[in-house]
Amino acid sequence: MRSLDERAKPRFAFLGAIALILAACTTPAGATAPPAASASAPAASAGSPDASAGSPATGAVDLAGKTFTVGSKEFTEQLILGQITKLVLEDAGATVTD
Repeated sequence: MRSLDERAKPRFAFLGAIALILAACTTPAGATAPPAASASAPAASAGSPDASAGSPATGAVDLAGKTFTVGSKEFTEQLILGQITKLVLEDAGATVTD
């Protein structure tokens, strides 16, 4: 028969993992959201890339005419991530082979 300490270790590890996940998903008490961009602010400054070229932050990337090959390992999580990557690239206009 296992001692109480041996049975409690997995429970404490689980509770610790849950605490870390919850801590990562919350904002600090004094934190505020960053201010939204002003409607009168220019879209692109002189030193920044052209706004029409798009950026990953805005989700306006045009990959028309580009070809990608997406591969994944043979286990469920990797297969799902591979399919998500394929769909995102196709939505951006790229030709994707799996």
